[in-house]
Amino acid sequence: MLRSALSAFPGSCKAYCKGKVEAAKKTILHEFQAEAARAGFVTLEELNSAFSAWVEMEYNTRIHSQTGRGPDAQFIEGLPKDHRRVTDVGWFEALFLQRATRTVTKYGIVKLESNEYRAGHIPQGSVVEVRYDPFDLRVVNLYLKGKFVQKATTDKLTNQVAQVPQERATSEPEVSAASVRYYEQLRKSHADEQKKNLATIAFSHLTGTAAPAAPQEAPF
Repeated sequence: MLRSALSAFPGSCKAYCKGKVEAAKKTILHEFQAEAARAGFVTLEELNSAFSAWVEMEYNTRIHSQTGRGPDAQFIEGLPKDHRRVTDVGWFEALFLQRATRTVTKYGIVKLESNEYRAGHIPQGSVVEVRYDPFDLRVVNLYLKGKFVQKATTDKLTNQVAQVPQERATSEPEVSAASVRYYEQLRKSHADEQKKNLATIAFSHLTGTAAPAAPQEAPF
């Protein structure tokens, strides 16, 4: 999934970029994840909000030893004035859909995650690629030989979300009061920073162009 998204950007899957990705993953693993494991998070929302706050307030502002600037400043200063922006949100979100290969049954059905989807006019025995949002399996996209054919719905929705493999059983880490306070403060600082940045936006300078509608069909 990630590789499909990255392929839209030149050089993102080249060897010279992999070290940068691995370095960031290593930092997340040893700094954020190690600390988060001791913070007693119970819900995904808690983890996501903590990670967003950590990225914005810690990682993106940290001064790099070689550039002398933080990643956020380095990224913004490196953008050309006419840099490309995502104007079609539907197209962009479709880059991250998961994919699976399935065969249309003799009854015109495509099976995925114990759900059965109507394949419409696609001939039985055809091998199709199913592109889907793992968090919403009510509708999936069917592709034949790389071309979008149709959206498929189901009369038998057993699983609305994709099943996640169970992780290895491990002992629960001891909750650290210091870690809990750290993320509480980090979230508060992040929220205050967002409010401050929102107050500086000059909405009168924005164009009146309406946000583009999501495409009726998948883009690829």
